[in-house]
Amino acid sequence: MLRNVRGTTDSVIVVRHGIDVRDRIGVVGIGTLGVTIAQLGLDRGGSVVMIVRPGAGKVERAEAAIDASIEREVRAGRVGDAAEMRARAVVTDDLAALRDCPVVVESVIEDIAAKQAAVAAIEPFLAPTAVIASATSTIPAATIGAGAARPDRIVVAHYVWPANRVRLVEFAAADDADPAAVSTVLALLDRQEKTVVRARDVAGFLITRVVFAYWNEMIELLCEGWSPSELDAALEAAGWPMGPCRLVDRTSLTTPLPVLAVVGPVMQGRADAIGLLAPLVAAGHCGVAAGRGLYEYTDGDRRDHAAALAMLPRRPRQPGDPVERLVDALANEAGWCVSEGVVAGWDDAALGVDAAYGFPGGLLAHVGDGRALRARLQHRAETIAPRFTPSPAIAADRG
Repeated sequence: MLRNVRGTTDSVIVVRHGIDVRDRIGVVGIGTLGVTIAQLGLDRGGSVVMIVRPGAGKVERAEAAIDASIEREVRAGRVGDAAEMRARAVVTDDLAALRDCPVVVESVIEDIAAKQAAVAAIEPFLAPTAVIASATSTIPAATIGAGAARPDRIVVAHYVWPANRVRLVEFAAADDADPAAVSTVLALLDRQEKTVVRARDVAGFLITRVVFAYWNEMIELLCEGWSPSELDAALEAAGWPMGPCRLVDRTSLTTPLPVLAVVGPVMQGRADAIGLLAPLVAAGHCGVAAGRGLYEYTDGDRRDHAAALAMLPRRPRQPGDPVERLVDALANEAGWCVSEGVVAGWDDAALGVDAAYGFPGGLLAHVGDGRALRARLQHRAETIAPRFTPSPAIAADRG
């Protein structure tokens, strides 16, 4: 069935088989995040074209991934008709299937060359008005679009995993982005009922920078002899949904290292300790999927992984509350993002940080008027390391 629907903000909206074609999305890269973006599109009643690389078994593995995702939705009572939903998902290695997609979400690995190669492969098959929305957590749209035929139609839509459950999306666009492309993606995010935090198109945006500052301090504390279980228990007792060691193990220790090359320079020493994970990754201590990371995972049990922790350098333990150090480091990096204009102000920073990481009590309450936080940071900058230097947004009183 083909029909036109009028009387909306668009002059004519085409509907095929009862589906608004604005909600037909392509997803290129069906990994851990990509499959949840595809599930989101299906949850919202749209159709999804899922693109995999050519190769034996790749289509079948992606089909199994979306089938398992739909089945989880059924078991959770969020989906009634699995067959109808599955019928709206196409898995293929044929890029020509993207031709009718107004928005194509690129979700390949977090690597500049890989993302630029994906764009180069996708572009020849897209309609002139189509937009590529990269799900990157780190790389500016301008960098991904370098060398593209239509760089002005490439934006960032950083969906937070799992995209079908977490409402937050971080959005960024280069200064010369086509306003129509920006509007198209923002309208899609609105129909997906997403909470959007707009960030400047710079490396790391907001969400990645704050978690890198958090993980950086986690690693410094591990080097001082705190154990993963001690740190996680303390953070979770303070109301955080998941401690930092569990979070990085679940994410995979392989993830931060290539990202550090992009984000490290803009963080000016506040993420350097993340590089200490390299020997652990080289030894195969990569996290939950590998069965060992900062923890060892056996028979459903989790315990501190002594062999991995022994690969970190040892430093004298500094006085003070480790929870306060971790959370202050995160809050200070949010302050640097405010100071540098990565986000419009503290309200936007709090919206993003609270939604992404479940900040107990909220970022704004932790920062307060800035005076107590500034004093703690300044003391640590003088007695521990310059990475604690208060950001200008905290150095100025807020209240």
